[in-house]
Amino acid sequence: MALLEGKSEQEVIESFRKKSGSAYKRHPAERLTRHQLSLLGYPKIDWIGNRKYDYELYKAYREKIYLEWKHYVQRQKVFAYKQLFVGLISGSLKEAIEKIEELERELHESFKDELLEILFQDSKEEQYVELEEVAVEMAGITHPYNTLLIKH
Repeated sequence: MALLEGKSEQEVIESFRKKSGSAYKRHPAERLTRHQLSLLGYPKIDWIGNRKYDYELYKAYREKIYLEWKHYVQRQKVFAYKQLFVGLISGSLKEAIEKIEELERELHESFKDELLEILFQDSKEEQYVELEEVAVEMAGITHPYNTLLIKH
């Protein structure tokens, strides 16, 4: 249905829920698409079957899945920041931004604008300075900018 209607899988599911009058508030893990779940190694989860089988186990399982998703997205953001920084120092920022936009579409997450804002700050948190240092080390060059560190 999603492909035929040009909608996301999530939009189609929500429209069916509204039409059927379902008032169940789904957990964030249950709102992940099949593609998102498959990125974590869970291509097919039967949330309803799990809930009927053992409710407490189901609740723990969905928390585990959602935590895994949040960690996965965070790792992708770290990788995206490195890509942006290398793109900036190598003169291929436009291509790096395009890759990040593609990643955002795949994940159904948005972080490009946040990362670009951080990339162009004069002062950065330690974690971003460290990411830049790792990126330039991998590229085999020295850090081209004098980045100030913000202590928290």
